[in-house]
Amino acid sequence: MGVLRESGNTNFSLPSLGDAPRSGDMFLEAVREAAAGDYEVFGEVIRGVDGSIVYLARDLERMQLVMIRMTGGGNQFYLEVVKELDSSVPAPDNFCGQCRAPLRNWGRYCTGCGADLWGDASLSGEWSRGELLDAVKEMAEGRFEILGEMPRAEGGGFVYFGRDQSTGKLSALRLLKESADSFSLGQTGLLRRIAKSATDTPPPPVQPPPPPPVQPLPAEPLPPEPVLPEPLLSPAPPARQPVRPPPTPIPPPRRAAYGDQWEQLLEFVRQPIVLAVITFALALFLVTLCTIALSPGRARQADRVGAAAPGAETPVTAASALPAETLLEYSVAIASYRTLDEAMQHRRRLVWPGTPFYVAPTVVRGVVYYRLYAAMLPSSGAARSLMGQLVDRGLKERVRDWDVRPTGLAYFLGTHTSESEADAALESLLRVGIPAYMVPAAAAGGGSAYHVYAGGFEKADEARFLEELMAGAGIAAELVERVGLVQP
Repeated sequence: MGVLRESGNTNFSLPSLGDAPRSGDMFLEAVREAAAGDYEVFGEVIRGVDGSIVYLARDLERMQLVMIRMTGGGNQFYLEVVKELDSSVPAPDNFCGQCRAPLRNWGRYCTGCGADLWGDASLSGEWSRGELLDAVKEMAEGRFEILGEMPRAEGGGFVYFGRDQSTGKLSALRLLKESADSFSLGQTGLLRRIAKSATDTPPPPVQPPPPPPVQPLPAEPLPPEPVLPEPLLSPAPPARQPVRPPPTPIPPPRRAAYGDQWEQLLEFVRQPIVLAVITFALALFLVTLCTIALSPGRARQADRVGAAAPGAETPVTAASALPAETLLEYSVAIASYRTLDEAMQHRRRLVWPGTPFYVAPTVVRGVVYYRLYAAMLPSSGAARSLMGQLVDRGLKERVRDWDVRPTGLAYFLGTHTSESEADAALESLLRVGIPAYMVPAAAAGGGSAYHVYAGGFEKADEARFLEELMAGAGIAAELVERVGLVQP
């Protein structure tokens, strides 16, 4: 076993050539020599802006594709094996097929319009990896030699890699599901349609179609997306039933070697040391119950570490929710939008002293909606009362039960000791595309404090897009239950 396989990384050096430039073939041969015996190196995939070079290779023991990233300079270089496509691996130049926004890294969703870019058929669980790989090979026959697939770290799914049979260049391909039995295979950077389904004969090579025109923004905001009744939902395909092995017979219990088991148990319990242990355990149990019953309350959130917004002052992190704070589990939905700009424009038009408004990017059935909410309240009854007041003031069109939304999960981004510090943090976050908001908080000693949160969700899977958005901006935060002071 070589050093590269054993540790996942290694160093190597190249002989000095003076001022003569080194060719890409020289680097490729050096990488192949360092990986010999452990990995088959196919060739260079892409170069990063930091000067790194990424090579596609196959693990000869497990027969799986990996990336080998080379960094360094001068005569000393460093190799690292990457088994999943994440933000450390530069991605080819690529553009969203819907809004034409440039894409970064291997994230699943477009940060411009929220389109699902890599939601391939493997995520549904209806097809195995082997079936999908066979379908990709059939669809690409005559144009690409499919070398295999690699998993993506963010959002799941696989990226397929192939060698162009006419040029020898390595390309990343993605398999997208268009309908129940129809797929398209796209080449990243070109988004070229290769075939319509896994059963069709691949058409001859054609020139890529011109990019679709940019669609104008809708003149009116989208209403909050309703929950469809069950009869209107598309029937799910029948799930494949796994082959279950026959049940293993359970052997009969062994018989006791002596007659009366209860008599032996009583003899054991009557021993003085056993009676002393049982008495001590009962006393300890009663003391614990009394302590729990007499305690003043429980901390709702312990050791919440806030991630400071880029460019903002270091916040004072809340160690736990103070007794005066409460869970803020509900908000009132005002409208939903397909872009952050539209939602923020509407939010700036809503003015009602004492009532905050915020935007939460939410994933609903694979589509990202920018939901505009009013207030953070502790109960659905309080949210329903606020909804009537919003309609009376003309800030909301109508009363609807669906618009009282559970939004108690949010990303905690720190606690600040003044409103001006919290405002500065919100502006810094918005500059990198994160719509955050502040919540008044209790402070030790009677001072003022403000929690900063992003998003408001009922379930954790609704927060996937916002999590990827923050990861792309270099922000680490924890999804927690939202707490704070109830605003009058």
